[in-house]
Amino acid sequence: MRARATLRARVALSCSTVLIACASANSGATSVSGSGATASSSISTSASSSGSASGSSSSGLACIDGPSPDSCPEDAKNYIYMVAQQGALFRFSPSTQKVELVDKFHDCPPASPFALTIDRGGRGWAQFEAEPSQMQHLDLGSTTCSPSCVPHTPECALAFAGDGAGGEMLYLAPETDGGSLQELLRVDIVTGKATSVGFSDIAPVGVDMTGTSDGRLFQFVKTSATTPPLLAEVDPATGKLVSRTTLPMPPIEGAWAFAFWGGSFYFFTDDLSSFGSRIDRWDPGTQTLTLVMKDLGVDISGAGVSTCAPLTPPA
Repeated sequence: MRARATLRARVALSCSTVLIACASANSGATSVSGSGATASSSISTSASSSGSASGSSSSGLACIDGPSPDSCPEDAKNYIYMVAQQGALFRFSPSTQKVELVDKFHDCPPASPFALTIDRGGRGWAQFEAEPSQMQHLDLGSTTCSPSCVPHTPECALAFAGDGAGGEMLYLAPETDGGSLQELLRVDIVTGKATSVGFSDIAPVGVDMTGTSDGRLFQFVKTSATTPPLLAEVDPATGKLVSRTTLPMPPIEGAWAFAFWGGSFYFFTDDLSSFGSRIDRWDPGTQTLTLVMKDLGVDISGAGVSTCAPLTPPA
């Protein structure tokens, strides 16, 4: 999700390289409670394609109906994809602890992205701050946008979750700014129709959302500007909270996002005093938060993972 505070100046991204300051968990990451650990080294990441972002909106094109093939390509299994407010797509490998720049956006709305999810065919679904008539599909290879059939919903978290029959459903969670209880919507991606599932028992400032192949939904909850965020499990059938955990993190200030992969939750947060976002891993079994990387150099405002991702750590 995007930052509520004034954003730092947009960073110019090269289509060939981007420097990201990071610390690998495999090379001595520190277990932290909230903020604290500092370890960094420069790495360069190569883009998969060249070209510049056109800045044009594709909202005038015909929408693309229906789900993509349930093919679960390897990239949809192995990566968490991230959108940056600076106008580019990145991907993070939990297995190797590496971040790569895919490319700048092409033919996408000329505004910052704030939410992302991935379907089982490896197709991205993205929300931008601009208001075209549809949510956008984001090709994870070419980083090109095209309109989906789902109407635009401002300030909305989104995630796919398994439907119990081998498929998946798309869920939306509109932001409330703390003014009302959190609503959960279920979307028919063929017709674009959204149906209210129900309401939570909390009224957060905002949420991000991630889902799993076994039909579970989780929300990263910004409770206020002065209190730590929550990790909450949400019942997809009712919208009610199943559980909630107060995370050992400082209050959310800047851009923020999260995703589930391999039994852990990965949080992307930005406290505005650092050089871009940081990545932390939450192990729900041991209830520990571990620093993976910090000072990424860009502000991650959306993270997406498909329901093809593993539920447990790969062997």
